[in-house]
Amino acid sequence: MPDTPSEPGRVSAPEDSRLLSHVMFLAVVMGIANIANILFQIAMGRMLTREDYGVLMAMYGMLYILNVPGDILRTTLAHYSATHGAADVDTAVIAHMFKRVMRFIIQAMTPVVIGIILANALIVRYFQLEGSGPVYAVVGVCVASIVMTAFQGVLQGLQQFMWYGISVIFWFFGRLFFAVFLVWMGFRATGALVGMMLGAVIALFLPYFCLRKTIFMKSDVESGGFRTISSYAARVLVVYGAFMFIGNVDVMAAKHHFSPEMAGAFSQGALLAHMIWLLPFPIVLAMFPKVVQAHVRGQNPVPLLLKSLLMSVCIIFLVAFFVCWQSDLLFSVFFAQDHHPIQPFMTRFVMAMAPVSILFVLINYEMALERFKVSILMVLASLYLATLLFGVVENYAALLDKLMVTNWLLMVLTALMCLWHSRRASLEEK
Repeated sequence: MPDTPSEPGRVSAPEDSRLLSHVMFLAVVMGIANIANILFQIAMGRMLTREDYGVLMAMYGMLYILNVPGDILRTTLAHYSATHGAADVDTAVIAHMFKRVMRFIIQAMTPVVIGIILANALIVRYFQLEGSGPVYAVVGVCVASIVMTAFQGVLQGLQQFMWYGISVIFWFFGRLFFAVFLVWMGFRATGALVGMMLGAVIALFLPYFCLRKTIFMKSDVESGGFRTISSYAARVLVVYGAFMFIGNVDVMAAKHHFSPEMAGAFSQGALLAHMIWLLPFPIVLAMFPKVVQAHVRGQNPVPLLLKSLLMSVCIIFLVAFFVCWQSDLLFSVFFAQDHHPIQPFMTRFVMAMAPVSILFVLINYEMALERFKVSILMVLASLYLATLLFGVVENYAALLDKLMVTNWLLMVLTALMCLWHSRRASLEEK
């Protein structure tokens, strides 16, 4: 069973040797949630027209980038909670910081939401949308997801993986239910996006309600360090913002350069290819707080990285092989099409996304150790790939080749930087 505090108001100190058991638990949780995700994608792929599915996936890509603040807060609060957990600090300190962060989210998101609403006409025109509904729905999903992921960051840092898992399962099955119902009612891509928002709200409510007395209501202790946590969040912003852009620029570029029919077909292929770079997520969830605590306690975190990379590579290889080998079957199951136009490009697509998976592990390891020089590489790669949005992209192959070369080079350089940092830290200890 995943760790829970051994005493009310106190944070337990789980052993780093439990990495594998926590990864296995989170993998099961993600597996259950992915059943709902697969059902969601199958339902949307069959219930929506190809053009509407293209709209959904374009908004999906936009959502991943807009949700960067949520990933930043999740990572920051996980780091803060894990650091204080390693020092056996009362959870009242963490609760107080969480409430301050929630107030900050409300203040920071207000002008962003207003800005998106004001830019609504430009967004509709750029993505060739038929109306404003998807844009407004994306704003709602973004706000709900940011609050939910920030909350999950505390659970991750405290290694409350059981409640984390419950939250994830409620999120995925909630969005499946609401999205199918709303699309069935005739709300098309907008209904699917609103369903995602309602799923996030459900995912937040139950765990918070159950933990409010043991963790989130104990805020009578003043916590310092808000400036420190803000500084850490700002650096995470650069890394995660660049990473999410790199992982989702393809569907946005396709929606802009190709016809609605071609963009829709590309987005359907992206569903399978993007699944590759999300595979290490449960591994990263378990690894991150353990690396933070190992660093705080003066232990060597490198074995945690090596174990995480080994598990990630094995999973990525198996899934990538299956996607390339059985792409015809997958397109038939998801979209009821035996001969899909993107199918001949799937091996290239998978090869372009595979290095992003390893990159995800590496950047989280570096951020856990408060090392952010990797942001230089991430920003440079993002600037280079941004040319896909404004340059000339002739066909699928040209887009995927540019992604593949850039992502592999970025992964190799990041791995070398991580190795250099670890080697230097080892020499300094000696």
